[in-house]
Amino acid sequence: MDNVFILENLLGAIMKKLNHVVLYHQLRIKAGLLLTKLFFVEIIEMNLNIFLMSVQLKPKSDDPNEVNLTTISKNKINRSERVKDDLDQFFLEGNAQQKAVELGMPYINLYGYPIDTDILMKVSKEDVIRSKMGMFSRDGNVCMLTTPEPGHQYQDEVIQLIQKDGFKTKIYLCSSLSFDKLVKTYDYVFATETVDDTINLDLGEDKEALDLKTLNNYLIPLRPPKLLRRFYAQHFKTTLQIFTLNQKKPSII
Repeated sequence: MDNVFILENLLGAIMKKLNHVVLYHQLRIKAGLLLTKLFFVEIIEMNLNIFLMSVQLKPKSDDPNEVNLTTISKNKINRSERVKDDLDQFFLEGNAQQKAVELGMPYINLYGYPIDTDILMKVSKEDVIRSKMGMFSRDGNVCMLTTPEPGHQYQDEVIQLIQKDGFKTKIYLCSSLSFDKLVKTYDYVFATETVDDTINLDLGEDKEALDLKTLNNYLIPLRPPKLLRRFYAQHFKTTLQIFTLNQKKPSII
């Protein structure tokens, strides 16, 4: 806490002398965020070291009354790593939000935000990665784009491509994590594309067989003669009669 007090007083003395009130508040916010992040990271790293030291490398016991300390320690490590990831995401989003305020741009956090996959596919994944810009939604004829790096090379090409189709554009600033989610959405769309399982019958070069009337005329010569059909019918009738006469009646008790 002494470091925070000294740093705030030092910033206050410098900024007040320069009469930069706005810059003073911005630096104070950044200093507070930096010190807070360092404080949390030190706590997490200390806990991780304690948990790693508590891991006991011994075989798992079959005794239900004996506590498996190895499993408990690993679970604690996993929880601590998740907490650290959440904190990293929190500070990255906070930095992106602060950057959006400084640049006068709207800010978007795509985690938990529904991405319109239809509008997403209007720009290829390769162009999104190359330009560091992609679309995530649409409001009427306004396409909403987002980027973690405004002014990146090739972004004008993406904007012109969209405006060429008669759409207007609105650009949001996002964090690198949100942009990674946008890029990964392409993989999800490609993985869940509907596969066309229609069976196409190839009737050969004679495409006229697709006409039912032509097909009927084509099959008539292949049918067996009328005499042969009658022979098969009579043979089947005789066989059926013999089978019926040979059936024994069930005995009644």
